[in-house]
Amino acid sequence: MPTYSDPAAYDKHYSIAISPFAGGTSDDVGNITVDSDQPNQGPNKTSTNGFYLKARSGNTGNVRFSFDSGGDSDGYELAAGESIPVQVQNLNELWFTTDTAGNKFCWLKA
Repeated sequence: MPTYSDPAAYDKHYSIAISPFAGGTSDDVGNITVDSDQPNQGPNKTSTNGFYLKARSGNTGNVRFSFDSGGDSDGYELAAGESIPVQVQNLNELWFTTDTAGNKFCWLKA
């Protein structure tokens, strides 16, 4: 891949902006670390078109999300690497649990 000293030249050469996925910060993409098997409410992130949720490939157990703060067995389960679109307007409408503390979801605005 060619390198460019001028970011404007790079942007003209490629038709997509990749900065949020290359270590930059953005409100369009992020991670949720689930600390325990107790429900963790999602962050206050909004999207009019919903979100894509993915269980990080490095997870050592299943992760779950649900629409209420129910117990560990409630929710839609994802194994490491699995993903799903979810139509909610705010991630704080969802609750996240895990089999193993430290497992992560990544999210992307749809």
